[in-house]
Amino acid sequence: MSLKQFVEDCKVELQNNNIVVQLENVQRLFYGPDQTYCSGYFLDSPPTFAVATGRPFKDWAEVFVHEYCHFEQWKEKIPMWMDCLFEDGTEPLDRVLEHFMGKRDLDQDTVVEYCALQANLEKDCEMR
Repeated sequence: MSLKQFVEDCKVELQNNNIVVQLENVQRLFYGPDQTYCSGYFLDSPPTFAVATGRPFKDWAEVFVHEYCHFEQWKEKIPMWMDCLFEDGTEPLDRVLEHFMGKRDLDQDTVVEYCALQANLEKDCEMR
């Protein structure tokens, strides 16, 4: 199977799981929770899969696969994914970034804990 076919198959699966798929012909996307820009993201609420496709296919396909793996983590409800969801919709990294922007007060141990949670989630994603 080609990578292009993989992308098409993934889009169908995402839509079959009621995920909003946003493939935008831009260089980068605005990511609302921490008010930054990124190449792609997967949000569980509302379920959204987004990738900036305004670059050559080979450049954004990697991001597509990475975010698709986050979708798989969510779909499987792996404990690591569940540990990274807070009731207010934020993730550990969101909270750390808010801390460094002066919007949230966290002690050093909590910052380290949240970074470790996020790093482990990303490691699992990359291994997939």
